Amino acid sequence: MAMVRRVAVTILRHGLTAANQQKQYIGLHNPSLCKEGIKEINRLKEELMFPAADVVISSDRNRCVETSRILYPDQAIITSGSFCEIHFGKWEGKTYEELKHHPHYQKWIDDPSQYQPPEGESLSEFERRLELGWQTELISYFEKEHVNHIVLITHGGPIRYYLSKLGPANYMWTWKTGHGEGYTFFWDREELRSGKRCISLQAVPFMARQNG
Repeated sequence: MAMVRRVAVTILRHGLTAANQQKQYIGLHNPSLCKEGIKEINRLKEELMFPAADVVISSDRNRCVETSRILYPDQAIITSGSFCEIHFGKWEGKTYEELKHHPHYQKWIDDPSQYQPPEGESLSEFERRLELGWQTELISYFEKEHVNHIVLITHGGPIRYYLSKLGPANYMWTWKTGHGEGYTFFWDREELRSGKRCISLQAVPFMARQNG
């Protein structure tokens, strides 16, 4: 039987937490989904369609693992610290309003490539971690297990990075990804191996087809 040429990776953002509601920086902080977040993920699952997955990989933060278990309750969830949000260091748990008068914070806002949160992760460290996780943990499943569709449940920062590196050439950082939402990237198998941008992109979740 010939191997399927078309492969896909769906990347989804976790559900809402109380810290998100309070607009806190929660890179490596580990809150669980709030009641509203759980309700919203269940609503999306009931009303819309998420793609079937051969493999489900999740950031090891509670909010991602819990989202994974709601959306894919019958599958084993592979957790990895490689796909966590950027570490905000001493700014974890703080809000813009609490930090906006700090000169170092303003420098970071203006140029995150040159400044990093105190005791946190630089942008280059964050991007190297995501790239290593993609190549050695995620893409390897296409090689080892001969799967065709992987779902990755992660955070807003990683989604923006993967869109910028692997999405359409006209991707803009202003694109928004809501909680429980994301994108499916499609490649020909050989193009995925070579690190090329995807050949098409679909927003997820999507409307269920009527009448089959």
